[in-house]
Amino acid sequence: MLNELKIIRNALARLTVEFFGLVGLFMFAPLVKGATVAEWAIGLMQTQFLPTGSALAVHSPLDGFFAQAAVAAALACIVLLPLLFFELWRFLAPGLHAREATALAGGLVAALALAALGAAFAWLVLVPVMFTELFAFVPAGVVPLFSLQKVVSLVAGFTLGTALIFLLPLVMALLTLVGLVPARLWRAYARPAVLLVLIASAIITPDGSGVGMVLLALPVVGLYGAGYAGAKLLA
Repeated sequence: MLNELKIIRNALARLTVEFFGLVGLFMFAPLVKGATVAEWAIGLMQTQFLPTGSALAVHSPLDGFFAQAAVAAALACIVLLPLLFFELWRFLAPGLHAREATALAGGLVAALALAALGAAFAWLVLVPVMFTELFAFVPAGVVPLFSLQKVVSLVAGFTLGTALIFLLPLVMALLTLVGLVPARLWRAYARPAVLLVLIASAIITPDGSGVGMVLLALPVVGLYGAGYAGAKLLA
């Protein structure tokens, strides 16, 4: 038991040091055309999502620092996610049979792929559409001036949240595999689940047109169906 705790402590220590090292690197090292990675990412958000003629603004001396720190932390988490999964596999694999270790590795790779797919969907589809819909409410003649910190929080929050939501089929299959939720229950509660997805999507997406809600709800419903299919195969 003590040996396992020592392994976990060492892994957490390595990941913590690597996380803060990457945050510092992304905030202070000019790695992208003379700019830091955080500055480059914020510039990418501005060109990707904000309309022509708009501008980002800071409302306090600390806004710029906190915005760059948030971006650097989010990017560090993305970079370290494969390493976190590798540490998890390295800790669990020695106590598993070969077939179980292979299944664990496949599950971790699937989780990484699903999270990356969710983040890409948020960045390329969901967030641009929602920004476009929200800009429709800006009155004519008003120059859009956006808070840097709020834009960063919105983009990072939606990207991270959608990445986690895309793990739904894997979570469903895992719950069935360990015997907590029978596969038949996923089908029995499909309609209430779809209703909950629609309600959650309406709350999460701030645009009033319903476009963002539909864009988020449709893939989640599809993921629920994929999760049920996976659970049924593992039942």
